[in-house]
Amino acid sequence: MLIQIILMINRFVFHLLNHLLAGVRTLIQTITLLLFGLIVFLGINLINSGLVTAQTSITLKNCYDSLEANFPLVKQKEKLMEITELKIKNLQTNYLPDIYLKGKVTYQSEVTAIPIQMPTVPEVPKDQYSAFIDVTQVIYDGGNTQAAKKVTQQNLKVEIQKVAVDIYKLKEQINQLYFTCLMIQENDQILQLTHQTLTEQRKVVSAAVEQGMINSSELDYLDAERLKLEQQMIELETGKSQALMALSELTGFNIPQDALIEIPVFEHSLPSEVFRPEHQLFDDQVALLDATVEVTSKKRMPTLGAFVTAGYGRPGYDMFSDNFHGYYMAGAQLQWNIWDWKQTQREKNQIHLQKQLITDNREVFNKNLNIAKSQNLLQIEKLNKLMAKDAEIVELQNRITERSASQLANGIITSAEYLRQLNADKQARVNKKVHEIQKTQMQADYLFNIGK
Repeated sequence: MLIQIILMINRFVFHLLNHLLAGVRTLIQTITLLLFGLIVFLGINLINSGLVTAQTSITLKNCYDSLEANFPLVKQKEKLMEITELKIKNLQTNYLPDIYLKGKVTYQSEVTAIPIQMPTVPEVPKDQYSAFIDVTQVIYDGGNTQAAKKVTQQNLKVEIQKVAVDIYKLKEQINQLYFTCLMIQENDQILQLTHQTLTEQRKVVSAAVEQGMINSSELDYLDAERLKLEQQMIELETGKSQALMALSELTGFNIPQDALIEIPVFEHSLPSEVFRPEHQLFDDQVALLDATVEVTSKKRMPTLGAFVTAGYGRPGYDMFSDNFHGYYMAGAQLQWNIWDWKQTQREKNQIHLQKQLITDNREVFNKNLNIAKSQNLLQIEKLNKLMAKDAEIVELQNRITERSASQLANGIITSAEYLRQLNADKQARVNKKVHEIQKTQMQADYLFNIGK
């Protein structure tokens, strides 16, 4: 009887534990579902709020904009403007009076004396003292100050444009680094696809080996090729990191190592108008020389000014006065260089020759640009023809590789023969991508050459 009671109690406890465990499992499942839903909800909100971002994409325009905003040369514009402002303020003081405080104490061994022996004839003192203020005021300077201001302002334009030219030239380096990164990125993607294809093919060959259809040594060839691909991918990754570091340093744009380099898209018909920053610099340099001619001409103009001298001392203007007293003088002064022995004309001739040098430099620059433009267009035309063939080659080589894969799986060909076709297929796709990127780079170089 006791044993039956114990058994009944055991069964009751067992059923109770089962119910409790089932409840606990249900509770755990419910909590798990709630946590999963909470995670999904938070993930969606994070994505919508921008806290979770996808892979960073970098465009060529991003690099250009960052260069123009962050490169150290950009700061020179503000400094040049400050320097010019200070120069103009100094020139404006030409219209303000000049004030000089002067003092002098002298003793002379002899002085002027009147050769008349009379007791009433005064004598000039041998010790003389004077302290006086000279004030001069320009009334008309012949337009020199205004002409000098124009030269200073035009010189600012020239210096700022030189900075713009130096910054623009850096875009060529950006093009080289950007398309180097792009070339590495696209080649790496092709290698990854080839690696994936090779991995899948190895599974097929491994199954054939297990069935005794293929010798197990064929797997070694596939493994060796897979390792070579991984080595190439490591080299490409390192090369891209180096190029991205150089691009970040040049542009001041912090580019992540895993950034996606986008392929630029240009219009099919490229513009032909050419106007580089160098052309604006040539124009500004000519304008500066024209302003300099005006300054040279103003040197010959008459100038008119007023002056006042007020002092205290002895003997003053009355050299026979032995008393300390005040004195002053006021007047006007006209100055006109009526003959400069043709110095002004020779200076103008020098400026004219300098303008001819600028014209010659512009012609040489334009000739070099025309040569570069023609080469860009010829390269683009050649790459268009190569790309037309690339599409056919890739399609044919893909079919050949697929047949080789089937033949390898059936033991008809060896792994070495299959790898030859796989490498040919990879090279065909690489060539196609290289030609596409080279064409895009030629388009970017063409736009750089014409100043767009």
